[in-house]
Amino acid sequence: MRVLLVDDEIQVLKGLRRNLSTLFDDSIEIFCASEGSEALEVCAQEPIDVVVTDMKMPTLDGAGLLEAMIKRFPQTIRIVLSGQATRRDVLRALLPMHQYLSKPCSSLFLKEVIESATSQFPIIRNNQTLCRMVGSVDSLPSSMKMVARLRGEIQTARDIEKVGALIGDDISVSAKILQVANSSAFGVKHETYSVVDAAQHLGIETIEYLSSIDEFLTIGNNQKLITELSEKGKAISELAGRIAEYETDCEVQISQARSAGLLLDIGRLVISEQMPEESKAIDNLVDLNRMERGAAEIEILGASHFDIGAYLLSIWGLPQAIVDAVGMQSTPIETLPTDCACSNAVAAATAIYYSNRAKQNKTNDLGQLEHFRQFENWQATCTNETEQLN
Repeated sequence: MRVLLVDDEIQVLKGLRRNLSTLFDDSIEIFCASEGSEALEVCAQEPIDVVVTDMKMPTLDGAGLLEAMIKRFPQTIRIVLSGQATRRDVLRALLPMHQYLSKPCSSLFLKEVIESATSQFPIIRNNQTLCRMVGSVDSLPSSMKMVARLRGEIQTARDIEKVGALIGDDISVSAKILQVANSSAFGVKHETYSVVDAAQHLGIETIEYLSSIDEFLTIGNNQKLITELSEKGKAISELAGRIAEYETDCEVQISQARSAGLLLDIGRLVISEQMPEESKAIDNLVDLNRMERGAAEIEILGASHFDIGAYLLSIWGLPQAIVDAVGMQSTPIETLPTDCACSNAVAAATAIYYSNRAKQNKTNDLGQLEHFRQFENWQATCTNETEQLN
């Protein structure tokens, strides 16, 4: 693995390099640069896997470096490590960054962040086309109706709970808000699992500013797909939450299941937005050849939208339980370990969602779910929820 450290404070750079070299042993090759332009030269010569950059630097600062890298080297994971950035600089970095960490930051924690971002989903990391495609995503298209409602709510009522609930109506904005809330961009890093909690953590003023940035709230061309996937995500989120509530009183696990259900199909939006021709080819295989979507995606792209979505959420720094739950949905249901609460809740909720709506023949999935001890109870507890959603 090749890591590039960028900081204009030479002693900080040397200390960080020494500590990471010790922690990683021989599994890492570390490069250093004292400002952004030098960092771009290193990236042009070496296939850098991760860049860790300070924000305040001469010539080309951290935000400028990230903006250049997302265009030239999108496959490189982009991490900010800074302690003195202005609010303006932080806001400039929010789109091109993958993760934002604040100084002081222990070398051990930075090692864990780097490992988490690079060690998962080799099916994406080893495919340069997919790696570049997912790495270039800085935001995803949203529903025009939701964007208008959100901006209206912020300007009038300014009720943060209502704002959070509105954000939860759109999977694209939900994913981005969770990314920002789980970073240190606006305070101490704190794992945030639900969209409403993320909104409360950021506060109304920050969300108001973010919502005013057109690049942050982009209006998608395929409004039908955005609406379809957001409505499906909300429905599965509610069902997964019901199942999690049946199994545990732990609010963290319940929130994890709800958010994973909401973001389940984020990879489909990535494919639709970034690879429109391939997306059409996949739809043709599904509609004309009656092929399962996951199989069609693997045939065309080499990975499913669950793999792609989970990889995006992983490099964006979302909680691991949410990442795992999305990624595991490409695994046959009957092979899921029974102790993965969040993943199992989402898998069961998805199967029940399709079965109750009879949109697809998912009876086999329900049969496979019987290896879960509580399946019949899960199905019963979801019945009222499904009727309400209908």
